Amino acid sequence: MRGAVFEGLGLRTRFTLAMLAFVATGLLIVGLSASALFRTHVERIFHAELEEHLVELIGLTEIDATGRPHLSRPLSDPRFGAGNSGYYWQVSRDAGPALRSPSLARASLDDRLAHSEGITHIRAPGPAGPAMVYGVTRKSMDGNDTIHYLVATDIDNLDRLVADFRRDLLIWLAALAVLLLIGAALALQVATRPLDRLATAVAAVRNGSASRMGAPWPAEIAPLATDLDRLQTTAKPWSAPLASNRVILPMACAPRSPCSQTKPKACPINRRAPHCSLNAAASPASSTGISPAPAPPPGRGRYVTPSCPAPWSHC
Repeated sequence: MRGAVFEGLGLRTRFTLAMLAFVATGLLIVGLSASALFRTHVERIFHAELEEHLVELIGLTEIDATGRPHLSRPLSDPRFGAGNSGYYWQVSRDAGPALRSPSLARASLDDRLAHSEGITHIRAPGPAGPAMVYGVTRKSMDGNDTIHYLVATDIDNLDRLVADFRRDLLIWLAALAVLLLIGAALALQVATRPLDRLATAVAAVRNGSASRMGAPWPAEIAPLATDLDRLQTTAKPWSAPLASNRVILPMACAPRSPCSQTKPKACPINRRAPHCSLNAAASPASSTGISPAPAPPPGRGRYVTPSCPAPWSHC
C-alpha cells in the first residue's frame, strides 16, 4: 500500500521529499557530531588548564616556620580570587589548617581526592555541584607531613560553553538548511524544465499546431522524442481514417419496383441487396459519372453508402 502511494507521487514531489529527508538527516548528524566534538575539545582544554594551574600552585606554595602553608603570590588566573567563579584551589596538611582560595569562601574540597604523588583527576562533588578535580601530594621539607594540593572547576562551566556553542550551531544549521532547500528548489526547476518542454511539444503535436517534437533534447529525453516523431510519421497516411471510423462510399442503387420507392435508399456494403450494385457500369448511377469507391483498408471501420442520386419516377 505504501509502495502504491509512493509510486503515484509526481517527480517534483518525490524530489522534494527526498531532499527534505536528506537535509534533515545530514544536518542532524552534523549537529550531533559537531557538538560532541566541541565538548571533547573543550574538555581537553579544561584538563590542560587545570593541570597547569596545579603545577603553578605547587610552585607558589611556601611553608612558614610554624608549618602553615601560604602563597608567595596569587595564581595567574583571576577567577580563583573571585567568588562564585567556579574555579577553586586548596592546600592542606595532614595536621593543621588548610589554605583555600577566596572563591571557596566557607566551603572546602575533600583532600582525600589528592592521594598520590602523581597528578590525578576525577569528577567529584564540589562546592556548587559536580566538579572536575585535579590533585597531587607532596612530602613536607622534614618528611614528616604530607601536603595535599587540589585544583578544581565546576562542570557547569564546561556545560555552559557547550550549550552556547550548540545554540549558535543550531542557528547556523537552520540557515544552512534554508540555503540548501533554496538551492534544491532551483536545481529541481532547472532539471524538470525539459519535461515541461516535452509536455508542451506533445500538446502541440496533438492539436495539430506542430508536426514534429522539435530539437534538441537532453540525452535522457532525446530517444523518446525521436520515437514520438517516428510514430507520428508512420501514422500520417491513416490520419483521415483514424479521425473518423465511418467512410462514405458512393454506390448505385436501383428501385426494386417502380412504385415502391418514393425515397432514395442507403445500401450497406456488407449486405448486398438485390437492388444495389457495386458495379457502376451496370447501375443507373453510371450515367451520372460516379465511379465506385476503392476497397477499404483492413480493420479501418465500417463503410456506409450514401443515398443514391438516381432519378425516380412517381407512381
